[in-house]
Amino acid sequence: MRIKKKVFWIVFLTGVLGTASFSAFASSDYDWEGFFYPQGDTLNTQIGGPFKSSEDCLRWVKSQAKTSKDTYECGKNCRKNAGFTTCQDIVY
Repeated sequence: MRIKKKVFWIVFLTGVLGTASFSAFASSDYDWEGFFYPQGDTLNTQIGGPFKSSEDCLRWVKSQAKTSKDTYECGKNCRKNAGFTTCQDIVY
């Protein structure tokens, strides 16, 4: 019984530490994505990036805009979940 407990804790701690280490090293310097909506149409989204900074991202989305109806935004650390994209930070 004692061996099973030791094995459990070794496996558990290895998983926790491995996950924490992977998350720390998996982070990228290119965390920004650009979302461009031609004519404000969110169903026709064009995604650009990844970009290193919000300034680089905004430069790209603004270069896509041709009319006053075009809209855009840039998001940092974006994740897709159940068909939706959520971002840690958003700039316009």
